[in-house]
Amino acid sequence: MKKIVVVDSKLLAYYFFHRREPAYKIFRKVAELLNDYGIHPNEIGKIVWAMDSNKKGYNKRKSVYPEYKAHRKELTKKKTQAEQARQKEFEKLYQNMESLFKYFGVPIAIGGIEADDVANIIVERFGEDYEIILVSSDRDWSFNFELTKTPKNIKIIHLTRGLITKSNCEDKLEIPSEAALYFQVYAGIAKENVSGIVKLGKKTFMKYWKSVGGNVKKLHEVLKEDVLNGKRGMSLPDDATDFDALIKRNLQILSPILYEDLTEEQKAEFKEQFDPSNHLEDNGTNLAINWESLFKVIPIFPPIVKSYYKVKGAM
Repeated sequence: MKKIVVVDSKLLAYYFFHRREPAYKIFRKVAELLNDYGIHPNEIGKIVWAMDSNKKGYNKRKSVYPEYKAHRKELTKKKTQAEQARQKEFEKLYQNMESLFKYFGVPIAIGGIEADDVANIIVERFGEDYEIILVSSDRDWSFNFELTKTPKNIKIIHLTRGLITKSNCEDKLEIPSEAALYFQVYAGIAKENVSGIVKLGKKTFMKYWKSVGGNVKKLHEVLKEDVLNGKRGMSLPDDATDFDALIKRNLQILSPILYEDLTEEQKAEFKEQFDPSNHLEDNGTNLAINWESLFKVIPIFPPIVKSYYKVKGAM
């Protein structure tokens, strides 16, 4: 069975950039990880670099909740000038790296769609016919095990937690994949400006989840009663007065975006960038999957990137 490798490109690039290491190390790291877990180049149909697009487009989450991530501009303003300059430096470098992503695979960036959603759509559409290898340091990508009828075809190579499958997900991430979405729905995600139940942490949530045997309806009933009674210090967030309405809203915002959620224009963008007839029948000759060549090229990246992109201080 051919494999599709999907890389969370921006998160991994920032992982190195934040540590004052060259962002281009993402290429060597991906090659090393695949090699470490015995994934041979000839087994790979294509490597996809999932990207956040700068192009505006329909976003299902913002249509439901306009405040989704709306706080980030204010957070940026609170940063020091040096921090803001550093962020702009990274954004410029990341956009310039797109040519390298094309050299080593298929970058996919769809207006209004996030990198997480690109991964979701690929798993949903191709997870039954291909083995999907997801490379990320984002724990949220465990959602993907629930998006296909064949979760055994999905593997996550986590930058710090190793190889994750559906069967070992709870051991690696402290929460099973089938519970991951519901934890976020009930607890909210502060970094995305989505409020949730106050004082509901992962350990507490898992106690509830296990007490109801993973029954979502019972989970809702038990949590609702305890939150309204203030048990464990839990309460509704300041921007909510109705428990059911809060959970309904969060479920709409945080549920994975799938192919059917895209507009016709977005579907056309996806097909143009990732047409199965063009991209999934490689026989190992493409540089995108020739990891031996990748290892040979990596050492000369610094002068190539410096001269080609001329990004001040990027190296």
